Amino acid sequence: MPKGGAARKAKRRRTAPSAGPAAACGADLISRLPDDVLLHVLTLLPDARDAVRTDTLSRRWRGLWTRVPALRFSSRYWPKFMVPFDADRYIAFVDMFLSRRAAKTEPAAAIESLSILFDASCMRGFDAERILPSSMVRAAKGWIQYAVQHAVKGFVLDQSGPWNRGNLFYRKPWFGRNNDDDDDETLMDLHDLPSSANLETMHLGISRAQIRLPATAVFSSLTDLSLRYMRIAAGSNHLLSRFLSSKCCPRLLKLQLRKLRLMELLIKADTLVELSLEEMERGCSIELRTPSLLILRMIDFGSNRPEMLRISAPMLEELTVKKYDRPDHIVVDGEFPFMQNLTVYLRTHGHSVEDDYNDVGIRLLQCCTSVRCLKLHLDIDTKVFFYLDAYLSILTSQANDSESYSLCDHPNHWQSRMVSLTHLRDVELRGLTGTDCDNWFMQLLFAGTTKLKKVNVNFDPEHMRQNTRDVFELIPGIGGGVWTACRDKCWSYEWNPCMSEKHVSECDQPES
Repeated sequence: MPKGGAARKAKRRRTAPSAGPAAACGADLISRLPDDVLLHVLTLLPDARDAVRTDTLSRRWRGLWTRVPALRFSSRYWPKFMVPFDADRYIAFVDMFLSRRAAKTEPAAAIESLSILFDASCMRGFDAERILPSSMVRAAKGWIQYAVQHAVKGFVLDQSGPWNRGNLFYRKPWFGRNNDDDDDETLMDLHDLPSSANLETMHLGISRAQIRLPATAVFSSLTDLSLRYMRIAAGSNHLLSRFLSSKCCPRLLKLQLRKLRLMELLIKADTLVELSLEEMERGCSIELRTPSLLILRMIDFGSNRPEMLRISAPMLEELTVKKYDRPDHIVVDGEFPFMQNLTVYLRTHGHSVEDDYNDVGIRLLQCCTSVRCLKLHLDIDTKVFFYLDAYLSILTSQANDSESYSLCDHPNHWQSRMVSLTHLRDVELRGLTGTDCDNWFMQLLFAGTTKLKKVNVNFDPEHMRQNTRDVFELIPGIGGGVWTACRDKCWSYEWNPCMSEKHVSECDQPES
């Protein structure tokens, strides 16, 4: 044999062992990774069913799924539920998986995070409407008890029943059912739910059920709580108040309440820092006794805004109340001396159907005199402008002085209701329409402010197309700075202070 051929054979013999036995037998290199790495890979799978399937890959993967620390069940990765049997299969799989995990006694099999998404909102028919919700409620109750009893740290349950589609206030009738009749909703009684010293995060979204919350349980480690799409059982509002109180959750920091059906709510939480109220029951009354609260958001209420909101939160730093999310009435115990960021809606002109439209916004401004960043969305009564366009031609034909018609219904051009906000630094005004009333409002808003760093105003394009006045005539002059047009936004203008003292006198001069 040629010398060159022998050398090549010897070289192959030397390099073959370096590939290892795995390459020699054709096994995959992933299976040689340590258990911790493989378990982490399994936690990244979108559904626990995929983790179970790895049991058939090889002997190395067998049983690993029973030790995954973070479990995620999602019906989105299952075939669409068309009949109750499909949903029952999903429930049976989740129960089987959890029972297998419960049989593991070693510490390595502990579940740290459990997430269950059960969406049956697309199902139709009598069985789906009448039978399935009760089985869903029973399953959800069992999963909640499992999370509490097995020392789970993070638990998320998002369940949507037939016809619900995630919207609690939309109930399509079936075979003549009365929309106002909620007696067919199954009762989920969590009255005897045990305490948990391990649960830190709990997000519960349960539709098509009446919920009775625990009466004696204590969640000593819970810091993040979310309750969504729930109807609180009649006569159990006090259990909800207790559940949200420091007596039940002494370390609660973050709370989200979305689409809860109840008429009265008391939140008395000493440690609560962040609160979000979203789409609560229309006409409900909410009282907050939160001495440590820093952030409060009221969003997405629409027509379901509360009738009364009473706030006792002396440490509040950030408050957001959007256009249709303001309560009808607000009572503030004291003031908000540490307020940093405030977002509210006001109506600068136009007769409102509700005479007290601005009462909530004005009251908040009066309680936030130390606010530094202010976002004001200026609303108009669109009905007034609709009829105004129809009547202007008549007014013009009958009298040349059509400008005498005034939309402003605020006496003394806001002077009787404005407050001094001397600490303002960053202001954003949206929805301006170029009227004198807007200008008067801005003049009073900026009066006495000496610490302004930036002001941004945005005009409504629909109204500005009909306005023939120069834009800079519609913006009040602010000493020590200059207005410029924003290049990236139409009908937006920004005020910034002059960079050097030698330019102050030039900036104070009105722009031509």
